[in-house]
Amino acid sequence: MSGGVAGLARKWTAAFLWCLLSLEADAVALESAELARGFTTLLLRLTEPVNVTTFSGCESVLSGASLQRMGTSPQCQWLLGGMALQVLLGHQPVLEPGDVVELLPSVGPALQTTVNSSELPQAMAALQLLPPQVQRCGLVDVVVDASLSSGGAGRLLAAEWRTGGSSQLQAGQVIQEFLALQNGSLSFTLPAATISGAVDAALAADTSLMLVRIELVLSTSNWLGLTNETSAVLEVDLSDAHLPVLEPSLSQSIRTNQSVSFRAATRYAELTTCAGVCRLQGNLLLGRCEHELGASLQNFLVTPWLLRFAAFSFPPGSSHQLRASAAFNATQVRRHVFQLDVAAAAPVVPVVTGPAVLPETCELVLDASQSFDPDRANEPQYFWSCAANDTAFNCHALSNFRTVTWTNTDGSGASGSALRISAGQLVEDVYTFNVTVIRATDRTSFGIASWMVEVQKASAVPITLSVPWYANQRLSGQLLGQLPEFAATVQVSDACGMSANVKWVWALVSHVSPSKILMYLDTTAVNLTDGEISVRAGALPDSYLVPGDTYAVALLESSSGTALADLAEAEVQGLRFARSVPFVADGAPSGGYIVCQPTVGAAIGTEFMLATSGWFDEDLARLVYAFYRFPLAAELSLVADAGGFSVSGTFNRPSVDWRNKSSPNYWSKLGGVFLGTSDASSLRLFLPPGEHMLAAVVEDELGAVSSAWLVGPLVQEPSSAASLATAALEFALRLGDAQIILNTLASTTFTMSADREREARSCRFKMSAACSRSFSHVLPDFQVVELLKTAGPSVAGTVSHFLMALLGSIASPTTGLDYLLEAALLMKTAFEEEASLRADQLRALLSKFGDAMVTGVAGSGEKHVKSLDHLADQMGLEVAVKDISLHDAVRHGVSVAGFSTLPLSEIEGQAGCGMVTGQITTWRRSNPYAWPNVSKDAPGRYVSNVTDVHVIEMRRCGAVLNISGAHALIGCCF
Repeated sequence: MSGGVAGLARKWTAAFLWCLLSLEADAVALESAELARGFTTLLLRLTEPVNVTTFSGCESVLSGASLQRMGTSPQCQWLLGGMALQVLLGHQPVLEPGDVVELLPSVGPALQTTVNSSELPQAMAALQLLPPQVQRCGLVDVVVDASLSSGGAGRLLAAEWRTGGSSQLQAGQVIQEFLALQNGSLSFTLPAATISGAVDAALAADTSLMLVRIELVLSTSNWLGLTNETSAVLEVDLSDAHLPVLEPSLSQSIRTNQSVSFRAATRYAELTTCAGVCRLQGNLLLGRCEHELGASLQNFLVTPWLLRFAAFSFPPGSSHQLRASAAFNATQVRRHVFQLDVAAAAPVVPVVTGPAVLPETCELVLDASQSFDPDRANEPQYFWSCAANDTAFNCHALSNFRTVTWTNTDGSGASGSALRISAGQLVEDVYTFNVTVIRATDRTSFGIASWMVEVQKASAVPITLSVPWYANQRLSGQLLGQLPEFAATVQVSDACGMSANVKWVWALVSHVSPSKILMYLDTTAVNLTDGEISVRAGALPDSYLVPGDTYAVALLESSSGTALADLAEAEVQGLRFARSVPFVADGAPSGGYIVCQPTVGAAIGTEFMLATSGWFDEDLARLVYAFYRFPLAAELSLVADAGGFSVSGTFNRPSVDWRNKSSPNYWSKLGGVFLGTSDASSLRLFLPPGEHMLAAVVEDELGAVSSAWLVGPLVQEPSSAASLATAALEFALRLGDAQIILNTLASTTFTMSADREREARSCRFKMSAACSRSFSHVLPDFQVVELLKTAGPSVAGTVSHFLMALLGSIASPTTGLDYLLEAALLMKTAFEEEASLRADQLRALLSKFGDAMVTGVAGSGEKHVKSLDHLADQMGLEVAVKDISLHDAVRHGVSVAGFSTLPLSEIEGQAGCGMVTGQITTWRRSNPYAWPNVSKDAPGRYVSNVTDVHVIEMRRCGAVLNISGAHALIGCCF
């Protein structure tokens, strides 16, 4: 039966495509042209589909005059099988409502219309100073970053800068002269020298000052004339005690079911006249202060620059203050207070599935178990009620409405997630069933859903659709094909009057009446019981639907006649069908661009600032930004020119796959290098010498990605490169930020010897080929390579602090840690000539990795991380680690991942901490101890490189246990 249905679906699809290709060009008309998605997109709708294979780019569709108005490098994409054209406008378009757009005659004759729009994007200014506090005796440059400003309506926001009324007068006048030169820029650097001049002017007017305040005011406006204003205050401390420089992220507002993180980077003045200068690494302590509870500050064990809280860490309706402290010692401390406001989780979304029609002879089953509660803390409670058109009918007369109680949650009664009414209890009528879904932890949070059932005396087919979305949920159009499988249950028993031989087909339909059929889906039917079948649908198409439009799926009884146009026609023909609840196609972020300042600089000596702005999305606050650099295309070259550069050649936007590692266009295969990821839209870093292209990749909350590109910067080799590299690396290590360490190491590769550079580049290439892209972690590639080059046992101590820092920077540790494992596995294969040394180093590295897992991975009990899916030949690496109390280890031994020891009575009474760590490291088909095999007489000659090796290790206080003079470290080969 399933083969017949699938074959029918293929015939429907073939017939549908044949209709598309055979339409005459003169039947096509341009229905509308609408500027949408914050004026970043032009949507053209046609009355009939066109053959999309004929038109590959914007220049093959749009007339020359129209194309010129779309900005630089617009992108065109056909949607709905050729019935709509989406134009992502390029950089600085000039298209406006009221303009006329025209398609080329090859698409169809006289295809032109006037552009309209119902959009009214509001300009929203956002401003951050990094750092917001500086010292006169140790001034640093201050980054003025307004890249998160939005509402440009598809074009650059106009930015006007001035000083505000809270500025010290003379200081403000000096800064105003500088700000006048920055009008039009959303991000720039306020030089330390300019700040110094402002402070000198303030002190000349008032020598008693201890603090100079400078208020920077930003006014933004878009081309529609809408404006917005914001400000930020820079404080200059005139005391001479040397303090760290602290760069905090912004305060935040979240829902209780959302995770949240706060970042606080440290900076150091290269030149300082402060007293008590301390050039040691500043210890950054992040703590939490709950003012409403009157609790004292509590220090958290966190990474040096990041404090992260999981979802549900804070109660709804609460406010918190969190303090970041950067300290050289007990007296040299800089503090910053974050504000966190927590709202309740989004309301409960009730979802009901069941048949819309039912014969009196069939059982009714309604199911609300798919109801969605963003809180997810507890199973929600359910309460059912019903009413019939016949007001004399009393639902409480039904068998399972006898007990109406809030506590009856067994799933079978009026207060459970499922409602079952046996055949014969419902007589011919129309019934409305209501279910109230209540959050168990908050009775005031609930949702109500209604379901109407028409009970008929005659035969009717009960069809229950189960889809992975609730009514009007936003689904990423870019990722529709990744939705879970959906299906329908059809009752085909004689009692329901339906033959099991009826063929069914799934269709994607418009939710707008008359529910136009857009395409047929692959359909498979399987028997569930004698009277019930399940009809499953194939995947929905990616990047097919118009963003913002509403759609549904429908299960239809197949027709032997001509192809159906819509569900209204199916109803006229008497075909049975059921339609799902609607969903909204969500578009990927659009309209963004990337800038780099400066555009020309020196490797190591110049800190570049990358910023991306101008994006439109339904939820801008939840966007995540990532930055990459690529080698310049062969046909392009950059030539330094009067402080900037000129481009020789024509830039064509690369086609890059950001997700699929098997794609030939996967970013790492094109020479891409990951630079960093953040919930902020800017990044500061050093870059290696060369001619670069930069990409900013943006991911929305639903997982859709978009990218913006920039040619440049031009990075030149500095003089005294070796000394600069040493200073930069020392600076990066003192900051303790893994992302800064990674980029600094990458930018200094050119200072190595030829052999070391070749080795590093080879390893980086292998690692880039192996790691899959994700926005929620920091890629630990280059710095792990460098750290593993350190010879001897000291490597363990070298990587310990780094691993702790890196683990904290991974948003989802169990997702991100496997990239570290993959790096370690690749180290094993990258340095075979020094395999014996590498084996010892890798063991030490993974020992520290296990210690870091104990702290870095949330939860208690045994913790597992593995990297088995990214490499060929089933090679992989797994780590299982567990902390056991000293008491239990002495009396019962240590048990991890199925391996157990005898009771460790010998360690009882030894000095040390009260916990024992057991770790099992498993090398899958990648024996790190296979290096003796180079000699046929070597001890390891019988243990091949593709053997699974289990390394069992027990540690106490971070050191390998010493039992009867022997380390508790065993290698097992299987």
